Amino acid sequence: MQRNLLARFHVTDPGEFFNGSDFWEVPNTPDAPDTGVKQPPYYLLTQFPEQNEPRFQITSAVTPLGRQNLAALISGSYVDGKPQLQVWELPDQTAVQGPVQVHQRMTNTNAQIRQDLNLLSSNQAQVLYGNLLSLPFGGGMLYVEPVYVKSNQENAYPVLQKVLMSYGDGGSYVVLANTLQEGIKELVDQGKQGAAPPPPEGENPPQQPPAGSGQQLTPELAAAADKVEAAWAEVKAARAAGDFEREGKALKAFDDAMAEFQSALDAANRPSGNTATPTPSATATPPPASPSPTPGGG
Repeated sequence: MQRNLLARFHVTDPGEFFNGSDFWEVPNTPDAPDTGVKQPPYYLLTQFPEQNEPRFQITSAVTPLGRQNLAALISGSYVDGKPQLQVWELPDQTAVQGPVQVHQRMTNTNAQIRQDLNLLSSNQAQVLYGNLLSLPFGGGMLYVEPVYVKSNQENAYPVLQKVLMSYGDGGSYVVLANTLQEGIKELVDQGKQGAAPPPPEGENPPQQPPAGSGQQLTPELAAAADKVEAAWAEVKAARAAGDFEREGKALKAFDDAMAEFQSALDAANRPSGNTATPTPSATATPPPASPSPTPGGG
């Protein structure tokens, strides 16, 4: 209910409210947008920007009215025993893809992932997708979508088989992993290599730079990647020990390590000043800037 109200009443200018140009709406379910069913909110134990520590919160993505790109994230939680709503609104000039667009890119852009998903489906089973999570993380957007397989036998239950993950725009860095931990590691490895998605079928691959001019793994980028791996190892160790205070600190360190890694990746992808004519390369477009938080009313 609150997200439906905020979709309209976040607009405070009377003129804009009258014409409805800045209204939001809840997007349709990412894997079946034509059904008209709205994407349900999702529960998270996480720490968003401007939050001092991880908290249990219910979160929902919203899109501009009549469009599919992401407009904001709305999250509700209890702070000091009182309910609080927060809104992370993206600047108007950004064009971050919304849940429906991200799902389509993750399942269709990469030929290998598309093939692996097809292999999970058969005459005896079908692939079902869980709720797609949109998370501001490390200067960009992290997307996580569970992949289930359900037997066609009567009374069969869906079984979690894979985790579909992407960082950035849903297509530049995307993996289909067995677990969340494996997916994060594979995304980090793709970032180390400056991986880009394969070209759509029927198109030629992007022109490669001349020999010797390709992107190198800089010492800063390698060091940042090592910090990410070490920070995630600490998160897993704290979680295995059941130490919530340690896990909270580890998650904060992991977030900082991801931000440092993204900065190093951006620096490595930045053209040098003595390059007269930039040459198209296979490096991915840097992820979009993270949403700027706007606290909402409690």
